[in-house]
Amino acid sequence: MKKARGAVAVGEAIDAVKRAHTMPAGEALAAEREASLRLRRGPQSRALRHLFFAERAATRLPEDAEPVTISIVGIVGGGRMGQGIVLAFAQSGLTVRLAERDADLLKAAIGALSEAADGLAVRGCIASTAELMARIHPSSLEDVVDCDLVVEAIIEDMDAKKALFTQLDGIIREDAILATNTSYLAIDEIAAATRVPARVEGLHFFNPANVMRLVEVIDAAATSPQVLASLVALAKCIRKLLVVAKVGESLIGNRVFAAYRQQVEFLIEEGALPWEVDAALEEFDFAMGMFKIYDLAGLDIA
Repeated sequence: MKKARGAVAVGEAIDAVKRAHTMPAGEALAAEREASLRLRRGPQSRALRHLFFAERAATRLPEDAEPVTISIVGIVGGGRMGQGIVLAFAQSGLTVRLAERDADLLKAAIGALSEAADGLAVRGCIASTAELMARIHPSSLEDVVDCDLVVEAIIEDMDAKKALFTQLDGIIREDAILATNTSYLAIDEIAAATRVPARVEGLHFFNPANVMRLVEVIDAAATSPQVLASLVALAKCIRKLLVVAKVGESLIGNRVFAAYRQQVEFLIEEGALPWEVDAALEEFDFAMGMFKIYDLAGLDIA
């Protein structure tokens, strides 16, 4: 029941199994039939059916576009978000090159990734730390020359991102894809800093990127159908729930998140304490309270 997280059908299924051992078969089957008919007309059943078809519609590949194979990924930026993206790709078997702006930051990022891998190994999520870390290569910016995809995960600063994309544009192969993890900045403007805007796309992960299922694939104005199809296929490959979005203020997820944030901040104004709000949300079956999310992502980002 704890794992059910509020799903009423789980409790009903448990009751049906119990009745099968305690009631005559005909009565137990009749009760099971009644529960089944009642549940399938209920709001949870309708919501789950909607979700089932909506997720499949969201992950549909663009028509008339053949995705390219992506096996080597470069990540530029080894902060918390960059580390999560590295783990998301490495856990799915891809080779990852992690680049940072100086050696000390790169060393710290690799150390943090090794610690995270230890935790994954202890929980049985991966076979071993050594196997995962063998796919992660500390690199310089020039080392991403052989990557099929390079994902930028640096600070949310337009000038810094444009400068990086201009630099990467002169390093990577002609057929390689450039993606930005930005959640707020105009991707069309970033793409304009390159010679080939058609190969620039948004690939927005949510923190922590190796845990959160949602990824927004952002179809920028100049993005080619093949690049879009390639990132849609890649998101499926790394077992993410993807949503294709157009360029827009804060994309989709953060616009929803902003409305949620506003309401919990009203509660603080009205006298509640942050940990009280989090406790209520978690009792209601949210995985994590809003203020814990603030602390995880960073108050500077919020």
